[in-house]
Amino acid sequence: MIPLSLARPKRAFWFSTVCVVGSTIGAALGYLIGSAFYDAVGSQLVSWFGWSEMLHSALARYTESAWWTLMLAGFTPIPFQVFSFAAGFNNTVAWEVFMPAALLGRMLRFYLVATLFYFFGPKVKKWLERYTAFFMLIVAVIFLGWIALSIALT
Repeated sequence: MIPLSLARPKRAFWFSTVCVVGSTIGAALGYLIGSAFYDAVGSQLVSWFGWSEMLHSALARYTESAWWTLMLAGFTPIPFQVFSFAAGFNNTVAWEVFMPAALLGRMLRFYLVATLFYFFGPKVKKWLERYTAFFMLIVAVIFLGWIALSIALT
């Protein structure tokens, strides 16, 4: 999306829309794959590695804060499919919660970038190159800190 928006800033919202649609379809497929493979393969692997208790604890926390976790996940450097698969595991996150949160999270990410390119054009590229990794790192640290804190409090 960025190279296309860089070349044609006035079409940035169109490129973002295509990304939102594709990403949301990918998230839905990830959810379905997570759901199907957890029962078929995942649960056996988890118990074989001895991770059952840890996974169930983490998924319980994910369930409690699914909406905010999915919204925040859209801004982390962690691939969104990780959250999609986990949401589908044993139906950790209800479909009715997952799809709107995934859609809104992806919209926020892609339309934020589109807005920057639309209004600032190629000038924003240097700013994004300089600060995007730092911003994503801050969000990832906050997110991982939140997970570590919630695990420690249990």
